[in-house]
Amino acid sequence: LAGEKGIDLSIQGPVPEVTLRCDQARIESAVCNLLDNAIKFTPPGGKVEIGAEQAEEILRVWVQDDGAGISLDELPHIFERFYRGPDSPAEGSGLGLAIVQ
Repeated sequence: LAGEKGIDLSIQGPVPEVTLRCDQARIESAVCNLLDNAIKFTPPGGKVEIGAEQAEEILRVWVQDDGAGISLDELPHIFERFYRGPDSPAEGSGLGLAIVQ
């Protein structure tokens, strides 16, 4: 989808080499949902970046995009299952960020 929209998708910074004890399928699902959401809401020709940082025993993965962002009124609801913003231009079930959480 990023290629179809002409979105520049890039990895920022060095990727930490870590060993994680986790549910790999759930981590992959969360990261894929974050990226999918960012790509959906980024305008054609925009940019989506992903990166990771390690701080002691915590690995933080982040995604940043050129999209319009989320309004302050919507922020309390974005992790609710089936929630979709009132002006959402993209199709979807409203489950992506609920899965990420």
